[in-house]
Amino acid sequence: FNCTEPVAVMPTGEVLIDAFDAKSHERAAFTYSNHHFVALPGKQTWAHGVGAPGMIVGEWVAEGGTTTDAVYWRNMVPHSIGLCCGGILKAVNERGKMIGEAYDDRGHYHAFSWSLADGQRVIDPADAYSSAVAINSAGHILVQVRGEGYLYDTGHLRHLDLTQKGYNSVQALNDCDVVIGGYGPVAERYRAFV
Repeated sequence: FNCTEPVAVMPTGEVLIDAFDAKSHERAAFTYSNHHFVALPGKQTWAHGVGAPGMIVGEWVAEGGTTTDAVYWRNMVPHSIGLCCGGILKAVNERGKMIGEAYDDRGHYHAFSWSLADGQRVIDPADAYSSAVAINSAGHILVQVRGEGYLYDTGHLRHLDLTQKGYNSVQALNDCDVVIGGYGPVAERYRAFV
């Protein structure tokens, strides 16, 4: 691998790392601790986040598959969540509720949540392209739809009143539903908000 980038520090202290070759054709995710690398099992693995001890979320190409699909690793054992047309898991909270983006049969991607108890729930206003960005311990989910931000809370999707001056990009939220992000007409004139 030519390039590596850190993803997160796991609750156990291990560092989660994504690695890829110069053309990004080959990639793999690893944990690093005490001068040892351990590869996450699977093909073309890519990690996006960590949750409770032993929980990693991301994407992979399942054995015999050709497209990227959502996967989580619990104690280094991979579990595909069985999306119809591919997707990724981006974050997981302490209760095991996961968020990500799922593709439909038309190739459109939609924000969703998933848990063992509830299965998959699409979070998508007006059938638009959407991305789940962050989840807090209460299960509230931050969603990006084009240049707008939304907060999903107890089954309701609430539009966030952000600036009308260009593109809004929501980035994170805490357990009090305080949201941070950026806005602006172009990258050189981007500004942070809370």
